[in-house]
Amino acid sequence: MAERDGVEILKPDAMREVRQAAASITLNPHLARAFKGGIPEVSVFWADDNNVACKCRLDWLKPRTIVDIKKCTNLRERPFDVAVLLAIAEYRYDVSARHYLDGYRHLYRFAAEGRVFGNCPLKPGWHARIASPDDMRWTWVFHQTDGAPVTKGLELLPGSSALNRAAREIAQAKQAYLACLDKFGTNQWVSDAPIEAIIDTDLPAWMREDVEESV
Repeated sequence: MAERDGVEILKPDAMREVRQAAASITLNPHLARAFKGGIPEVSVFWADDNNVACKCRLDWLKPRTIVDIKKCTNLRERPFDVAVLLAIAEYRYDVSARHYLDGYRHLYRFAAEGRVFGNCPLKPGWHARIASPDDMRWTWVFHQTDGAPVTKGLELLPGSSALNRAAREIAQAKQAYLACLDKFGTNQWVSDAPIEAIIDTDLPAWMREDVEESV
């Protein structure tokens, strides 16, 4: 049946995790409708101003916000509010948010031009009911995978300084990509950094040799 219908069978552990996440999110009254009234897994493909091929897949597209689901292990058992903020900083979720919002800007234009491919479940004219790129919001929905089934929703507002910083870092990354493409082409990209001598201050303090002062 799976082969006939083209579906993938989840392993019991994966299915258990999905059901637990769904239950913990829908039982939070502030997140109960986070994944309703929209469309899941919207893929966008575009070329930027430097003709760099880009893509993104929005977890859940709603008329006024893009919802992105994240799991948080929180192994150090920090307060969950603190754990999710640290996860955003450590895994640079702000960079992916900025990139996805850039993708939405193209999606908005593509939808208006009718450049939508695949089986779109939305009603005709849906593109006229979604927010403009400058007004679109970004919402993270975090759920804890270990311990108590805690959830947390966080929103990035348009004009956020975090998004502005992420945009600059994305631009730098693309320049590095173009430089490597120009240097290596489609061959394997390698590091060609020269050999450098290590000095004591490069190493942690506990690895440096202790020198006794002469008396």
